[in-house]
Amino acid sequence: MKKLLAILLTLCLCLFEALPAFAAAPALTASSVNAAPGEPFDLPLKIENNPGFCYLKITFTYDADLLTLEAVTNGAVSTDAFTVTDKALQWDSDADVTASGVLATLRFTAKRAGSATVTFKVVGCYNYDEATVPLAGTAAAVTVAAPHVHDFGAWTYLDETLHRRVCKSDSSHTETAPHSWDAGKVTAQPRCAVVGVKTYTCTVCGGTRTEELPALEHAPKTVPGKPATCTEAGMTDGVVCATCGEILIAQTSVPALGHDWSAWTVTVEPTETAEGTETRTCNRCGETQSRAIPKLEPVSEPTDPSEPTDPSEPTDPSEPTDPSEPTDPTDPSQPYPVCVPGDVDLDGKVTASDARLALRRAVELDDHLNAQQLLNANVDGDDKITASDARLILRAAVGLETL
Repeated sequence: MKKLLAILLTLCLCLFEALPAFAAAPALTASSVNAAPGEPFDLPLKIENNPGFCYLKITFTYDADLLTLEAVTNGAVSTDAFTVTDKALQWDSDADVTASGVLATLRFTAKRAGSATVTFKVVGCYNYDEATVPLAGTAAAVTVAAPHVHDFGAWTYLDETLHRRVCKSDSSHTETAPHSWDAGKVTAQPRCAVVGVKTYTCTVCGGTRTEELPALEHAPKTVPGKPATCTEAGMTDGVVCATCGEILIAQTSVPALGHDWSAWTVTVEPTETAEGTETRTCNRCGETQSRAIPKLEPVSEPTDPSEPTDPSEPTDPSEPTDPSEPTDPTDPSQPYPVCVPGDVDLDGKVTASDARLALRRAVELDDHLNAQQLLNANVDGDDKITASDARLILRAAVGLETL
C-alpha cells in the first residue's frame, strides 16, 4: 500500500512539472485625470506584468479641441532609443526590456471645461526572438471641471494697509488688496499750539486713516499798558495772540505813585481878623493843596509905665521879686538870661501871640520889646525883625516848623 502511494505521488509531481506555469497577462494602464481649465496636468502611461520586449510602438489620440499636448517624456522602463512622432511613441532596444512601470508621461493643458478620452493603441510589440508580445491598449478619461467662480462679498477694512473680501460660498477663501486712498479732507483745522487732523478715505472699502497737520504759531500782539499817576494805578505792557486771543504775557498792575509835594509856602499872611493860607504843589502832576493859617491872636496894648498901679493891690515890699522871673516883660531893664527862639512874650512857649508881637514889631506898630524879646523874635538870624520871622514863629506855633 505504501509503495502504491509513493508511485502516485511521483506521478503527480511529474505531471505538475510538465504543465506550463500560469502568469498574469501584460497590460498598458493610464489613470483618469481631473483637470482645471488653463492648468497643465500630467498623464502617465504604464506597463504592468511586462514579459519582455525589445520593440514597442504605441499610438495615442485625444480631443484637440479640449486638450493641448505640451510635451512627452520617456519613463524609467526603457532607457534605450525612444522616439516621438505624430501621436506615436516608439522604443527600440538591443535586448528585451522586462521592467514594469512608467513607459512615458504626457503633459496636456486643458483649454476649457469638459471631458475627453486619451486612447492608447499598441501597433506592434516584439521580443528579442521576434515573437509577438500580446500587449493590449488602454484609455484614460480626462475630466476638466469648470473653475469655481467665487461670489465675493464687499471689501472691508482690514488694517491701515489692506482691505479684504470673503467668498460667500467658501468663507475660507479670502482676497486682500491695498487701500486706494482719496486726496484727503481736513477734519480738524490746526490752531495756535493745537495740531489739526486730515482724514483719508479708501474709495473701495470706506476705511479711513488720519494724519496730523502742524499746529499754527502764535501771532504776538502788544497790548499797551498805562503809566501810573500820582492817584491812579497803572498797567504794564502785555502780549496776546492776534489770531486766537490767548494771553502770552499778562499785564500786571503798577501801584499809584503818590504826590511828590513841595514845601508849604505862605500865599496869604494871617491877620488878627482873617486866616492866612499856605499852599504846596505836586512836583509831578502839578496838583496843589492849600490849608488855612490860624488868625493872629489879638494882643492888648502895654500899659503906660507912667500910670500908677491900682492902689487897692499893693505889693509886699518885704518879699523881693526873683530877678530870674521878671514881672514886666517889656521892661528893658529886667534881665532875661534864657533865650527861647520864637517866645516873644517870654511865657516859656511859642504861640500865635508871639507871632503877632513879632509881626507888629516888623510893621513898626510895637516898639516896646526889650532886648530878650527882640533876640527871641529874630528867629531867622538876620538881626532884624521882619514878617518872615513872624511867619516862622506862627508855623512853629501850629507845629509846622521847628525853631
